[in-house]
Amino acid sequence: HPLNILGTTGVIALVINPMLIGAVGFQFSYLALLGILLIGLPLYRQINIRSRLADYFWATVAISIGAQFFLLPLLAFYFHEVATMSVISSLFAIPAAYVIVGMGILLTASAFVLPIAAATIGPLLNGLIQLLTKGLQVIASSGWSTIPKLFITGPETVLLLLLLGAVSMRIATGQALWIKPLIPLALAFLVLHSSRYAMTFRTPVLALYAAGDRPAFEIIHRGKSLY
Repeated sequence: HPLNILGTTGVIALVINPMLIGAVGFQFSYLALLGILLIGLPLYRQINIRSRLADYFWATVAISIGAQFFLLPLLAFYFHEVATMSVISSLFAIPAAYVIVGMGILLTASAFVLPIAAATIGPLLNGLIQLLTKGLQVIASSGWSTIPKLFITGPETVLLLLLLGAVSMRIATGQALWIKPLIPLALAFLVLHSSRYAMTFRTPVLALYAAGDRPAFEIIHRGKSLY
């Protein structure tokens, strides 16, 4: 089973290097694969599309949703923002990536065998890369491409991952027993998050500013400026 393979490789990697558990790349890679297996593939199988092209796009959307599922808490924890347009961008980024890789291999091979063909493929490949980059930049520059200013702690991140894990197991297995932990985990997260927010709100904040050549400071308490 793919989950057994994923779990086994993860355990082996951690036995070889236990410090990987704190590596962002390791966390993102395995959680993305876990989301694809538990969310992306079951979601894709829910809809049977006869058209090859439509089925391809639906597979891209389903896999993108699955890959992002478990990454949302990590994105909020490490980068304090969550991408909202990743599914849309993947609709053209993933096909373009396949074409770019194929053209890159063809360019390398033709450079030795048929230099005239390489002279044509090179500009086409460069244009495609620039077009993809421009498209991603347009999406990233839009005001609704991300949800910024998200701040959660390590324990809150773990609670969210456990909550999403229960949801994914309910979807993947169809067993109702995975619904039971949802309410306790959600309540624990809300209590932890609201108590931290209340504590932060009650704590006075000293803000320092650079106003020209003169420094300035401000004391903020309970959302109001005191000085």
